Amino acid sequence: MAKSIHLQVVTPQRVVFDGEVENFTAPGVMGPFQVLFNHAPIVAALSAGTFKLRELGGSETEFQITGGFLELHQNNGTVLADGLANP
Repeated sequence: MAKSIHLQVVTPQRVVFDGEVENFTAPGVMGPFQVLFNHAPIVAALSAGTFKLRELGGSETEFQITGGFLELHQNNGTVLADGLANP
């Protein structure tokens, strides 16, 4: 079984991403942080900045978010982004 995190990135307008990732980096209000497989449960406020994710297989994607929140529990994460800076 692959060591992956199921991640959803959503804005009020649409689902931006829904899939399996190896890891991701989020722009937290206290600084950027990386989330890996089996990370402890977390709820975090996000500031405007770059949200990066690495899909299974190594492909990387970046979004410029305008803020929001992240919730992660048992390798299932949801990002509720206020919006995208450049949709």
